[in-house]
Amino acid sequence: MFKSSSLIDDARDIWDAGVRAVEAGKLVNEFVKITEHSVQLGTETIDFAACRRLVVIGFGKASGAMAVGLEQRLGEEVLQKLNAVGKINVPDDRLFDSEFFEVLGCRPEAVNMPTERVLDATSEILDLLQSVGPEDVVVCLISGGGSALLEKPVDSISLAELRATTEFLSASGASIYQLNAVRRELSQVKGGGLARVCNAKMISLIISDVVGDDLSVIASGPTCLSVNDFTALEVLLQFDSLREAVPEAV
Repeated sequence: MFKSSSLIDDARDIWDAGVRAVEAGKLVNEFVKITEHSVQLGTETIDFAACRRLVVIGFGKASGAMAVGLEQRLGEEVLQKLNAVGKINVPDDRLFDSEFFEVLGCRPEAVNMPTERVLDATSEILDLLQSVGPEDVVVCLISGGGSALLEKPVDSISLAELRATTEFLSASGASIYQLNAVRRELSQVKGGGLARVCNAKMISLIISDVVGDDLSVIASGPTCLSVNDFTALEVLLQFDSLREAVPEAV
């Protein structure tokens, strides 16, 4: 028979091992390789001679640590050679100093909802993406929590209405798949929306917080095509208190 203290120690060891396995800086360091003439990100290659500018964007609770890892891995010489710029959306407690990337604190700690600051910061990222061209390369750093740190509601929906809907679904026990199916249809940047405004090669580095690693679900899939099993309306109609809780515009 195990003693309770042994179970606690085992649980701590399991937790610590899980955290170490997804340490953002370490993962980026392992994934990014530098050669004499290029940077390799997995199977993708950025040639120094062909790249006019490296544009780095990020959003999520681990995106700041990912940006730090990328900046350290590439180093000042490579970043200058690639004319690197970037904007990273993080919670207020995850701010960090960067010579090359602008770090934007967008929401209070432990408040996993989009704010007006998130909308403003998202507009800045969209402006940056709309400035890129075919000779640029965009690297997008995405992690869990990204749904609340990158947002631009569809024109007919206000931020308050979007938040009310998200709060209703969360309180009603909706799964992350149901929640993000609704989020995608109420957003201009989720469900591949971010990629659609980008006129350059985009490489996404993603840390998953979703069982099964469905890329369309992590941060609501801003850089990948969504193949939905159900529509947002089908999700909402599953909940009895829909009429009282969800705004009419939604």
